[in-house]
Amino acid sequence: MFTTTSSSTLPSDYSEYTDRPDKFLVLHFVNGIWDTNFGEVMGHSATDSAIFDRVVAFANEIGMVPFPIKKELRKLIIIVSRCWADN
Repeated sequence: MFTTTSSSTLPSDYSEYTDRPDKFLVLHFVNGIWDTNFGEVMGHSATDSAIFDRVVAFANEIGMVPFPIKKELRKLIIIVSRCWADN
């Protein structure tokens, strides 16, 4: 599992550098974690679905509200929705 606060990082940017690309994905802790406990879970085309589901469960276990994202996006869902809500 790779955790980040960068909404511009894609799992496929790094998966080729691991020896287990099928187990590589991003759990993105949304900025402002102290007042929004959202975590965006994003895999890439080779991410094993069981690993993806396990990370979603892990996010729940640590008190996060997971947002499973099934397609790689440079700007993640929570970031986009915050920008829209602020305007």
